[in-house]
Amino acid sequence: MQRVKLLAPTVIAASAVAAFGQTPATGVTVFEGARVIVGDARPPIENASFIVNGARFAQVGRAADVRAPAGATHVNLAGKTVMPVIIDTHTHLSQTREMLIDDLRRRAYFGVGAALSLGQDTTDASFQLRAQTMPGLARFFTAGRGITAPEPGRTTAPYWVTTTAEARKAVQENAANRHRWEHAVCAALRNGGHGGCRDETDAGDRRGHEQRSAVSQDEQHGYDRTE
Repeated sequence: MQRVKLLAPTVIAASAVAAFGQTPATGVTVFEGARVIVGDARPPIENASFIVNGARFAQVGRAADVRAPAGATHVNLAGKTVMPVIIDTHTHLSQTREMLIDDLRRRAYFGVGAALSLGQDTTDASFQLRAQTMPGLARFFTAGRGITAPEPGRTTAPYWVTTTAEARKAVQENAANRHRWEHAVCAALRNGGHGGCRDETDAGDRRGHEQRSAVSQDEQHGYDRTE
């Protein structure tokens, strides 16, 4: 079985100089000979070339169609496949800085350019790394602690709420960390069988009322609500 080597374009763009130990005079690097998956539903481009200017992609196409500017650095990627990085939009990662960095390094190695941790981040390490862009690591985003109805036997990392006041307080505490809310309320409460954020939740249902209160508080803090 032939082993296919994958390289993520965003990683290449960000580290074109450092990774290959070259310093292009023009700041432009031409990567040549790779099989490129563009990611727009077109078939892969065999024997492709793409031009990176600084940290931006300037051109991608068949080698015969790409015109490299004079003075550009050339890098041979023959035998490798290049594809857009993967965005991991729902994951639960480690809580210590050392282990979280290891998680993000592993993801970058396998082509994940960014990871969003949902609902179980309880330490300062998550928010510290969210604010940093580190070479060789996937970008990290966090929704902080999730909000859910009590789920005995499961993790207590998310806020367990049973009243409207508790739901509002949880949103306020999360807002203090200025994380992106994403679908923490909707998805977490859906796990408890409460219908997510759908409007048809019974108005007389206590849990549905708590859910709507949390979402209302969420919107007051300017968060986007998606499911």
